[in-house]
Amino acid sequence: MADQIYHTRANMKFCKDKKIRLAGMGRTRKNPDRKEKEAYKDLCDRNAIEGVNGVSKRRYGLDLIMCWLQHNAEVEAHLNILAMNLQTRLRLLFAFLRYWCSMLFTQREIVVFQQTLYT
Repeated sequence: MADQIYHTRANMKFCKDKKIRLAGMGRTRKNPDRKEKEAYKDLCDRNAIEGVNGVSKRRYGLDLIMCWLQHNAEVEAHLNILAMNLQTRLRLLFAFLRYWCSMLFTQREIVVFQQTLYT
């Protein structure tokens, strides 16, 4: 996946030599054999990736990394991504627990209601 500015002749030649498919909507007028559906799908996939990058920058502060050493900046970026993944998994876990507890309490209320009816 690459922006249009990376669809230069040199990059396209390099990718062709290495047998890499350069995805995106760049330079379609020079490639008449390229299918429009494939280019559109690549663009949709890229939008999803860019959305995750935007969320990680805004919500998790990935754009606020200002370390002097490259190794420290990489560690901080890895920790931000780890926090993002953990929060997503915790959100799924809590949603499952909420669903499970609601089902459990609903069944208990039905049993208590049935017992009061038949007594």
